[in-house]
Amino acid sequence: PSRVAERNALVDAETARGKEALEKLEAEASAVAGAIAASAGEFARRLTRMSIALATLCSDLVTPADLAADGPGADAPKVLTRKNLKQLRRMRHEAADGTREKGKAKRRDVANGSTRPHKERRWLPLDVDELSPEACGYARLEIPPMRWPGDPPLESPPKPPADGAEEGEGDGEQAPEQAPEGEAADADADAAVAEEEEDDTPREGEVWGLDVMSVQVAVNARDRAFDSLRLTVADHLASHERSMKRRLQDEVLHKERWDQLVTRTESAHS
Repeated sequence: PSRVAERNALVDAETARGKEALEKLEAEASAVAGAIAASAGEFARRLTRMSIALATLCSDLVTPADLAADGPGADAPKVLTRKNLKQLRRMRHEAADGTREKGKAKRRDVANGSTRPHKERRWLPLDVDELSPEACGYARLEIPPMRWPGDPPLESPPKPPADGAEEGEGDGEQAPEQAPEGEAADADADAAVAEEEEDDTPREGEVWGLDVMSVQVAVNARDRAFDSLRLTVADHLASHERSMKRRLQDEVLHKERWDQLVTRTESAHS
């Protein structure tokens, strides 16, 4: 009994330490996941700028189809223009700092009136939302509810109203009537997607280029790099999630043992 004050001081210190540890654990889990997502997003933006610049460069390359066939007209002046080193450096700087219409690629056939025998096509931008922690399967750290010394007693939850079952039955009867609205929403969404695919307006992140092998290889390399990035982000987030859950489990087990010790000391002094 003479050391009750010392025991109470230890309990207060451990309570403060436990609460602070859980708060820091939750903040660290959120901060690290956010940092991984931010780094992945920045890499995806750099990859987009690089792919746009590379597609522009590859579209200027001369292909066998650009060469005139043998015979009359073979010596006619070519409409293709070659860029000097100064122009290439300016294109590289524009792609690096994003000053060219915020990363939007220009349509070469419309802007330059190209008469080359190649068709121009559009490649959709990268889906950066796939790099979010939720899309990669990351589960946010959830701190379980804990009771600490000095916490107010738990209040009994309010009883549900007696007519709750009847309201639930009424809601169940109205559910089939909402089905046509869902079908109409799906039809509107499909129409919006089709309209978006037909729209040729340049958008941020998409790639415009001639439908030639060199541009196709560049875009395929972009897609493979993005897939590898997504897998890497998912692996890092999974490792981070396991580490946070393991540390949280250690704190929970430590608190359980501590509560048992406190209970034993209280029973010994009573």
